[in-house]
Amino acid sequence: MLIRPARREDAALAASLIYEVLPSDVAAKLLGRLDRDRALAIATQLVASRWGRWSHRQIWVAEVGGEPAGIFLGFPGADGGWLDLGFAWNLTRLTGWRAIGRLARFEWALWRSGSVEFTAAEFYIDSLAVLPQFRGQGIGSALLMAAERQAEAHGLGRCSLFV
Repeated sequence: MLIRPARREDAALAASLIYEVLPSDVAAKLLGRLDRDRALAIATQLVASRWGRWSHRQIWVAEVGGEPAGIFLGFPGADGGWLDLGFAWNLTRLTGWRAIGRLARFEWALWRSGSVEFTAAEFYIDSLAVLPQFRGQGIGSALLMAAERQAEAHGLGRCSLFV
């Protein structure tokens, strides 16, 4: 198994896996109430972008026998604000100004609940998913270990995820 940084050409795969693990209400709040194909097209463009929370630059791909098997999307918490700004910019560019209202309502609800998605002192795992045909083979565990190595590479002593 090889775990490597994602490339732009991984955008469709990564977007489909990110979309798969998003609860449907969160997907609707982030992307709008779109049909699945349109939402995946937008997610693919977000992953293909160079800047933003869902950018391929924040994603690692697990390969088995040269075939993509899963991904994790993660970043140092200290980068989260800039990455969210990039996400908002790209989403607005792709879906129009209503995206700002959707994102603001989403963040407001998170803040009101008292939840903290991540802190600057940790490496945040935003999404982790393995393709169905590769599940049960330790790929998810290997992706989590790769996230831990990224945390260490950034001088961070812990990882977190928000569920």
